[in-house]
Amino acid sequence: MKNYILKYFPFYGLAIFFLCNIIAMYFYAGGSIFNPESTGYDFFRNYLSQLGRIRGINGENNLISFRIWSSGMATTGLIFIIYYILLPSFFEMKKIAIIGSFISVISCICFIFTGITPGDVVLNLSHLSNINFSINTIYVYELHKFFANNIFYFGLLSA
Repeated sequence: MKNYILKYFPFYGLAIFFLCNIIAMYFYAGGSIFNPESTGYDFFRNYLSQLGRIRGINGENNLISFRIWSSGMATTGLIFIIYYILLPSFFEMKKIAIIGSFISVISCICFIFTGITPGDVVLNLSHLSNINFSINTIYVYELHKFFANNIFYFGLLSA
């Protein structure tokens, strides 16, 4: 089973990632930072993260694209977590392999959280009056940006 995972899981992960992105692009509501009124997804004018918005840049409902893209990101991240947990058994230098895999797992966790944090949601916590919060508003975009950046930072470290 371990050999099967190490041999085929990267292909499954990439296939799911590309397939979910292509389907989410098809269902994307529309709009880009260059032309908010446009319809559909333009590969050269939209960011991949815009597929994971609740509403398109043009303001239309984007839930179908959001669900497909988020599911693809989460599934891909989980597949690669399993892969990286088993990968050190393939190498003779276990300590270096374990460190690299640990860093890769962190990158995969960031991949999952990038997919499940839509960039256009604002959480208002002011209604929680019985709990004394110093933060009343959370901009999910900041979390999304944090996780998206850390995919690459930890991915570079693991490489």
